[in-house]
Amino acid sequence: MSESGQQRAAHIRKSYTEESFEAAFPGINRRSKATHVPPDLEGVAPSEFLVGDSQGYDLGLDSCDDAQLNFRAIMALGLFNYGSHYGSIAAPPAQWNLGVLTWYTIKVSPRWNRLVLITSAPDNVMQRIVPDSFHASRTPGMRLLRSHGRTYVARHIPTGAEIVVTSREDGKSDGVHNPMASRFLLMSDVPVSRREEEQLSSLPGMARNARRLLAGLVTRMSMTDPRRKWSTGNWYWDPLERPESENRESGDTERRLWGEGYEWDIEWHGYPHPSDVAQSMTDPVVGLQGSRLGRNRNSYEVILGSSVLRVKK
Repeated sequence: MSESGQQRAAHIRKSYTEESFEAAFPGINRRSKATHVPPDLEGVAPSEFLVGDSQGYDLGLDSCDDAQLNFRAIMALGLFNYGSHYGSIAAPPAQWNLGVLTWYTIKVSPRWNRLVLITSAPDNVMQRIVPDSFHASRTPGMRLLRSHGRTYVARHIPTGAEIVVTSREDGKSDGVHNPMASRFLLMSDVPVSRREEEQLSSLPGMARNARRLLAGLVTRMSMTDPRRKWSTGNWYWDPLERPESENRESGDTERRLWGEGYEWDIEWHGYPHPSDVAQSMTDPVVGLQGSRLGRNRNSYEVILGSSVLRVKK
């Protein structure tokens, strides 16, 4: 992609981030109630906004090397499985406790060979991702490479993929390592443990397009459509504050993302609306290239090639 094309893609991506909500809708208070819903949308349920196929714009949301693709799919299993009590709907990766990342406001900025998370609480977020000497329940195989200021760079040893967590809006990670800032987190010289290997080897096999679908959930977890048709709201609130959102649970809710091969299912209690997630994946501008949207009685189906992600209603 040319430099001008990259700049345009970045501008379009920014228009879909929640941080730009006020810029997209001047004069609208994002914390306001239903009185600010435009007249042509008032009273319309989210499911009625559903659009068709993604037109396949390349905005860099899903363009990445194989290491990143594999890592993002693994991270999706950690993020979207949550709930540890007896009888929870969550699948085994809930044990990694990555689901708590949705307690934080995070802007996801995917790069070709890195996943960048921009947040005002990078110290807390990275401590939820990288195991330390006291907690084994983190991303299996993740190790810290370096930290400086409020920026952390880690590598997932099994896939070789890197992740950056920073408070810097530009997402850059240059600087000199400060060992005292991260003295409890496991560094890259610590081998992957047998337990971590077992956790990863126990994951179901995944078709390539299925990996793209799961990775797409991660890169779209904090987006809002400038046309006010959908929002993923960091998976904890509805930035559009539609009246029907008041009927959904908020706070500490359960999630389950599981499947095998070409077929995967996701369900959860609370935010976001299932139709919003389906739309974010198939949006004409920021949707996953080549994805199609289908529906049946119980779910929305995000279809990519022979793979399908069923989003339970």
